[in-house]
Amino acid sequence: MNFGFDAEQELLRAEARKFLDQCCPMEEVRRIAATPQGFSPELWKRIAELGWLGLAVPEQYGGAGLRFVDLVILLEETGRSLFPSPLLATALAASAIHDAGDDGQRKRWLPGLASGATIGTLALLEASDRLDVAGIQLVAEREGAGYVLHGEKLFVLDAGTATLFVVAFRSRRDREAVGLAVVELGAPGVSAENLPGIDETKRLGRLRLDGVRVRADALLGPAEAA
Repeated sequence: MNFGFDAEQELLRAEARKFLDQCCPMEEVRRIAATPQGFSPELWKRIAELGWLGLAVPEQYGGAGLRFVDLVILLEETGRSLFPSPLLATALAASAIHDAGDDGQRKRWLPGLASGATIGTLALLEASDRLDVAGIQLVAEREGAGYVLHGEKLFVLDAGTATLFVVAFRSRRDREAVGLAVVELGAPGVSAENLPGIDETKRLGRLRLDGVRVRADALLGPAEAA
């Protein structure tokens, strides 16, 4: 059994390496990393046009319809070159919506993530830095037909540049149940910022949720917060 990459995947690697070497050499990496936003909107637009952002998004939602392993090749190359961008954060948000959402939610959010119009990220970790059920203390409370989120998330990839957050929360009714909600920047009570870090090419930040109202159609999967 061959566990190596096939010829098309190696071609993808070669093209990605060529693009990054030409368009984002180390001097450009340093310049971008020193900017407040930590990424280049111009290069973001170009990699969107190349199909990188929607590489693992199905074609019916605006992507290329390839596999996550193909995306791994791009992530290896962007890591090799220290390319500063919210590519990984957006890919993880898209994957969560695709895997946990329904068809209507995929149609609602995936095209924007694949085109680069929306920058997404996952908001999972909190003060304990534990990536398990016990580490999630943010609680969703029922309010009529909707839900309200109170709390904050830490260590959020590209928090200061993201416009869409996939937020993990705990159900008050079932303390072992964890759900996901899609929260968009600009909604009342939502604020986010990048925090100082050692590696400015990979920004981490904080997401605050101060009484954020989430409609039922923004919950991913069957988990019910109440």
